[in-house]
Amino acid sequence: MRKVLGFILFIAGILLVFLSQISVTGNVIAENLGDSRYVLSAVLIIFGVVLMAFPIPLERRVVESKDKIEIKNAFRQWNGRLTNSQKHVLRKYGLRTETTGGNHVAFYFPYSQTKVYTSSTPSDQRSGLNFALKQLIPYIEENYLEHVA
Repeated sequence: MRKVLGFILFIAGILLVFLSQISVTGNVIAENLGDSRYVLSAVLIIFGVVLMAFPIPLERRVVESKDKIEIKNAFRQWNGRLTNSQKHVLRKYGLRTETTGGNHVAFYFPYSQTKVYTSSTPSDQRSGLNFALKQLIPYIEENYLEHVA
């Protein structure tokens, strides 16, 4: 989305350059920046290039704060088996699970090469909450857009 917006702004700046009859040379911005009628086109061109060249890693947050609370609440009482609320959260983001041979549960996106693991025999009451906050939510944010959306 940022790249498209950047491209549109860049094209709008170029059109303003031609419509304002600015001489198009390599130093078009430096030559004409002093004149106030050319500032808008220069700003549009520069801003368009910046938007196209420097994308933000997460253009939109996949897991909003209300969704983080839902994930935290679902995994707060993790006992090694999936509850209905945990299954609902996993379905919502398209995650799959599998039990490994070493008493761990793997959470992953289909076709993803990375997985996150947690113990199927948690050591304390906060292990599910810690897993949700430190592993599951960051994993969803990093991988959701490329594997599901």
